[in-house]
Amino acid sequence: GWCNSTGGYGPGWHEEWGTFASHSSKSPASEACCGCGGGTLRAAPVAPPAPAEASTQASPQGQIAHDSAGGMSGDSLAARKTWNGCACKRSWTLQEGQALSCEGYCCNPDQDTLGEWCVVEDEKCEEETWGYCRPLGLVPKACRDSPPNWRDSDGEDCGSYGLAGYCTITGGYGIAWEKDWGSFEAFSKDGYSAITACCNCGGGLSPDSCSNEPGWADKDGDPCESYIEHGWCNSTGGYGPGWHEEWGTFASHSSKSPASEACCGCGGGTLRAAPVAPPAPAEASTQASPQGQIAHDSAGGMS
Repeated sequence: GWCNSTGGYGPGWHEEWGTFASHSSKSPASEACCGCGGGTLRAAPVAPPAPAEASTQASPQGQIAHDSAGGMSGDSLAARKTWNGCACKRSWTLQEGQALSCEGYCCNPDQDTLGEWCVVEDEKCEEETWGYCRPLGLVPKACRDSPPNWRDSDGEDCGSYGLAGYCTITGGYGIAWEKDWGSFEAFSKDGYSAITACCNCGGGLSPDSCSNEPGWADKDGDPCESYIEHGWCNSTGGYGPGWHEEWGTFASHSSKSPASEACCGCGGGTLRAAPVAPPAPAEASTQASPQGQIAHDSAGGMS
């Protein structure tokens, strides 16, 4: 995440490192790398001319206009949403001591350890003016850290990796991960690294052996599935990126057990015991007698 697709600096780049140019003896990354807005576009194979078609210039009825190069006019940047499913504004500025602004839906102008966020189109949807952005293509699912209570070789647990911004939920390096630390694997313990053990970092396992509290829902009628879908909780029972602290606590939203106790995906639920296998049938003893013959007990069975 050192660069972004428009040639700018990504969330993994620290301004103290200087510029792309200062790290290159030739072209900087913003000119050399396709993923950083550079590289060289390969010419597409020339197709035989197509039959002339009617012009698609936008009419007053709202047809789509094409530019002179054949591409779509207008903005092709994908619209984004928050974890709560609320539409982000394309361009926004938020005043919080200093002006924080963005020109591409989701940004991280204040270097937030939980990642990109946006100002929303509809405050009633988010119940706040802003929200953290759901990563594109991510399908939320219930997850449990595996092994449970895993810690890396420095003693950092899965919760620390997520809250401190060491990793992203898609398994990448977070904004707080320092380059000179090396890789996640350098801090592995017991054969696991953060990206294999921690749900916060794209790892963990589906809690197949766990059951949610039957019929559970919070005071608003939201079941465990909503807490996972909207990122309101995390796998260790803490608050996820979709939860706003202004909402209070899990307990204040529940008339029974809070989500952190009732829901498997929030670190709660009930673990189901593994089925007990029936005892194996007793086998006859074939211990030999001193004479090498098989001995029988008084009941006629094998001794």
